[in-house]
Amino acid sequence: MKKRRHLRILIVLLICTLAQAQVSKSEMLLANILTEVRSTNKERAFFLVDSIYKNDADIHVKIHALFIHAYLYHDEFNIPTSLQFAFQAIDLAEKNKSYKWLSRLYGFVGAEYSRLGLFSEAMLYFDKIEAIIPLVSDEHDRNFSHFYYYHLLSAYYYEQKSYNEALLSIQRAESYIAKVGTALIHYNHYMCSIEQNKGINYLELKQYDKAEKAYEKGYEYIMKEENIDDFLALGYIYAGLAKVYGIQQKPVTANQILDYYYKGLHIAILNDNRDLKEICYDYLREYYETVGDWENYSKYNKLYLDERHEKEEFRTKTVNELLEQQHLFKEEITYKNKKYLVVIVSFLVVLLIAPGIYFLLRRKKKSKNQEEEGPSSAFLQKLAQAKESELASFFQGVSWYNIPCEEDERAVVEALMCFEQERGFVDSTITLEALAESCQVTPTALAKVLQQHKQVEFKMYLTQLRLCESVKLMRFEKEYREYKISHLAEVVGFGSHSSFSIEFKKSIGVNPSFFIQYLEEIEKK
Repeated sequence: MKKRRHLRILIVLLICTLAQAQVSKSEMLLANILTEVRSTNKERAFFLVDSIYKNDADIHVKIHALFIHAYLYHDEFNIPTSLQFAFQAIDLAEKNKSYKWLSRLYGFVGAEYSRLGLFSEAMLYFDKIEAIIPLVSDEHDRNFSHFYYYHLLSAYYYEQKSYNEALLSIQRAESYIAKVGTALIHYNHYMCSIEQNKGINYLELKQYDKAEKAYEKGYEYIMKEENIDDFLALGYIYAGLAKVYGIQQKPVTANQILDYYYKGLHIAILNDNRDLKEICYDYLREYYETVGDWENYSKYNKLYLDERHEKEEFRTKTVNELLEQQHLFKEEITYKNKKYLVVIVSFLVVLLIAPGIYFLLRRKKKSKNQEEEGPSSAFLQKLAQAKESELASFFQGVSWYNIPCEEDERAVVEALMCFEQERGFVDSTITLEALAESCQVTPTALAKVLQQHKQVEFKMYLTQLRLCESVKLMRFEKEYREYKISHLAEVVGFGSHSSFSIEFKKSIGVNPSFFIQYLEEIEKK
């Protein structure tokens, strides 16, 4: 089970995000809030940051204060509020062309989305950074921004299980921190984080010698610092070293390995860090299973499963909160646009299109009457009771016709069957040309096969596959009923919430929310 271990990188980076030679008194205080005040008095940290934001006239200090505010909420696992402050800081930085802060804020937002498993959203912000960094005027800040970007990007690749890509990003990050130099505040913290990041990727690649060297080097860096007993990265170092020593069967005693595990767990509990606790519980249960200590195995297995369950509940709840905020934000924009539209439409009605408006209103009223009549209850009942294998028959273009086929079409049909089986249709960017290329035929030939054996055109073919998949998810994977409709639309390949709802209602007769409610009522009965 892969963990979101990369979050410790964000912690280390943000503590020292003020990487420059000359700073203001307010900026130094903001830096101290993270390094000193945050760990001892969280309420005071919030108060100080808010006070600096309100009372310091320097726009760059205000951006920095919003950034620290976002991190404090990140520290409390309140990602929706964390992103709210980050977006406020981004808006201010964009208006004032503060490119140094923009590059880091984009990275922060990307890391927060990665934390929730929303990788498409994360990459949108990571992609913005490369265009911003060349605009950072100070060379020192520009090198640090490059380092910050590649360091966070390596964690993104780790989550995607692209471990070699992650290591390449770490190598790039190292080249830029070398340009910044040892004058960087908390230089050893950064170097420890880099080595620890290498260690987790080498561990996944089963390159245990390299993982061991990276962890030991990270340990050497962090031991040069003072007051590191509760330093989070050290907890990951302890857990990683214990894991590698156990795998490598190094000449260390079982007590030494357990001592490292328990030191890592102590730091995790001290920081109340869910990710590190989950890792330590996982490693400890594996260790006790290996040595045949079933009592301790049972204890840590239960702790691991409980922690994992709580994290998944947290992730689901947070994703829903975030999607709800996005939905409300879009509604607010839509409302403002409608206000302007009303003025324009009213003017046009007076001048020209009153008859047209009258026709549209009548048509809308007729559509509303048809909606009130409701869809065929018999059809909905069939959808709600059909077996998974039977659902295809309800969607035109999902079932196959005229099979077996001609010899010259067989390869194309088999490629399409493979495309459907592997759920290639959930890619919202798929085109007729791209699918034809993967089937090794021309778009015209592919369209002919679809017409012959599916009796639909390409666009309808994709739509019906996606609708069928959405019904399967709502029917047989109940957790999708808990997500927002916009998220479900994205999962099955629709480009937007509205296009999904329109096509769903056109085919099923009701909107997706009504169908979910209908399924719940049927199951209660």
